[in-house]
Amino acid sequence: MTSAAFTRVAKSIAAARPTVAAASRPNRRVAARRSHLAENTNSSALGSLVSRRFLSSFLIVALCTARGTSAQAGECEMNTSSSGLQWCDLVEGTGAAPVKGAKIEAHYIGKLTNGKKFDASYDRGQPLAFQVGVGQVIKGWDMGIVGTDDIPPMKVGGKRKLLIPPELGYGDRGAGGVIPGGATLDFEVELVKA
Repeated sequence: MTSAAFTRVAKSIAAARPTVAAASRPNRRVAARRSHLAENTNSSALGSLVSRRFLSSFLIVALCTARGTSAQAGECEMNTSSSGLQWCDLVEGTGAAPVKGAKIEAHYIGKLTNGKKFDASYDRGQPLAFQVGVGQVIKGWDMGIVGTDDIPPMKVGGKRKLLIPPELGYGDRGAGGVIPGGATLDFEVELVKA
């Protein structure tokens, strides 16, 4: 999450705080207990401590939720390699990284940039198995999975978004009557086995 997004979340929480307090007015018994507590302690210090704890806890939950939602929605800050391939990690893997020539398994969803899905291994319930880095798949996939000088390799358990320009995809010819010539391809690739 960028610092600008963090600032927006913090400001929205601060702005919503009076609304939260008004919506959760304590009953009389709780109010009496708080009143008694305030007589025996410095109420402004206690209120400040409670407010800071609430705000800290809420910020942590909000940031974690926002990050998870962002990833689930397929949104992340795209990086552009020198080849024109754009990528970002939706989920960073923790397993092994594939090496050129290794047999791997990957799940994927392939879409055109207008959002139209043209293929997905998830629909078949089975990941695609292939030798990576040796031209068995489009060049953008090989580069996006194994990595290049300016793209780190994926790791098992990771999920990466790839925006593949035509020259690293199917070029001007297109494919199978489903992918038009000159199309930029939008893939989400999940590395299952390396």
